[in-house]
Amino acid sequence: VPATTVPATTTTVPATTTTVPATTTTVPATTVPATTTTTTTTTTTTTTESAVEALGFIYEGTGKCLDSNSKRFNHKWVGQTTLEGCATSCIALGHLKFLVGFSLHTKYKCHCEYTNGPNPPASWLSWTFGNGVGPVGGSEVNNSALCWSYGSFSTD
Repeated sequence: VPATTVPATTTTVPATTTTVPATTTTVPATTVPATTTTTTTTTTTTTTESAVEALGFIYEGTGKCLDSNSKRFNHKWVGQTTLEGCATSCIALGHLKFLVGFSLHTKYKCHCEYTNGPNPPASWLSWTFGNGVGPVGGSEVNNSALCWSYGSFSTD
């Protein structure tokens, strides 16, 4: 079969231009109202705290009760775990002339706190290593107990 030569051909395609018209969209302006945040703090006294206050106790702070020299008080342990139960038990124990308050501890329960002295007798107390004297002067800095002083305590 003899070779055949095919002549080259050139085809020119004219360039095309397409124009797309621009579009504009207008969005109406809106006003967003400003927001105001109001925080209100409310202090609530619970019925239990009111009952404890009615018995003559005054909240002193977190931590076990201390005297004015930062000494802990001798105390009697009472099997109570509530504020009102602790307060009423401490009063029921007697020795009110020497009762300076109570500490309600989450782990050790209720401690009826007494000023150091001859009464109540050491044999009656559960713990006598505090030797705190006089009224409650403050509380230890911890969050595991609440200190309440007895408002009727007097050094007279």
